[in-house]
Amino acid sequence: MTMRVRAILRCACWAMLIALGPATSRAAGDEPTYALSWSRADGARECIISNALARAVEARLGRSVFVSPAAAEFMLEARIEGGPSNWSATISLQDREGHRIGQRDLTSREKDCRALDQSLSLMLALAIDPNATLAVSGPPVEARPPPAALPVRVPDSPAVIAAPSVDTPVPSTAPIAPAPQRVALAYAEGSFRVSFGSLPGAATPGVEVAAILPLQESWVVRAGAGGWLPAHAEGPDGGVFVSQFAAALGMCGRLRGSGAFFLLCVDAEPGLLAAAGYGFNRTVEAERRFSLLVGPIAKVGLHLGGRFWAQLGGDLLVPIIRHQFYYLKADGAPVEVFRSSVLTGAANLAVLLAFP
Repeated sequence: MTMRVRAILRCACWAMLIALGPATSRAAGDEPTYALSWSRADGARECIISNALARAVEARLGRSVFVSPAAAEFMLEARIEGGPSNWSATISLQDREGHRIGQRDLTSREKDCRALDQSLSLMLALAIDPNATLAVSGPPVEARPPPAALPVRVPDSPAVIAAPSVDTPVPSTAPIAPAPQRVALAYAEGSFRVSFGSLPGAATPGVEVAAILPLQESWVVRAGAGGWLPAHAEGPDGGVFVSQFAAALGMCGRLRGSGAFFLLCVDAEPGLLAAAGYGFNRTVEAERRFSLLVGPIAKVGLHLGGRFWAQLGGDLLVPIIRHQFYYLKADGAPVEVFRSSVLTGAANLAVLLAFP
């Protein structure tokens, strides 16, 4: 018997199995066996893992279904790709010789691909048993084609689907492992800042670069450095120019979703104040002073697309040393022109580049 004749007979048997349902196969005492191959594209790494999907399908069917690929009569190939609000999944069925018997696609506009877990398990269960329970409903999806069962066709030539690069087929006898934690993200940050109270003037602009490094899913370290433009304070007979450069080191708690995150940090900012004062005779005297500010900072990040994020934050910092700046009058008496506030702050807007 040629390979093409065997393929036609197998597809005819599969069509009969779909039409009669699981009761016929149980009566014959010879249920077909299946192997599952589930893969996720780069943008879908947070979707359900293969072990959990196999367990959900078997829970719907009420029995063990999946075996190793070597022992299976049929292979269910499933793959998901896309991103938030634009998910696309493909499920195909092929026999042991690699002949594709049917295929079904679905799309969804859910933000989180884990909302598709029930729909995916239902589609796979229906591919195995058209009478599988519908008690658990999935999220709204757009299914193509509309028929509930996989369409049956005889291919003109054997259609071999390449083995996926991730998520190996799951035999039913393999232990079901718990879903792993999502991979924590690291970020490179470049921000524009406006400081209040630590330098002369109502607000002083500056820039900062930083790195956000994960310790684990919920804890990160933030380290960076920045500087501010010179600020000027002046009295009747003199004044002072002040510039500030500072490092930043903070320990942060992080809450993260698929498209946003929130950071709450305890931050320390050691730095250097460079001051140049002039008095009645206009002679400029420069000096440098150590500065240290500590306090909480909060930041909210939103996903822009790809590896890019936008971040809005605010700092509330207390100067451990409050520096005083003054100039000398003609008679040598000091006149204060600026002293840092008891409580200082900063607002910042940043662009982040994420690294998995």
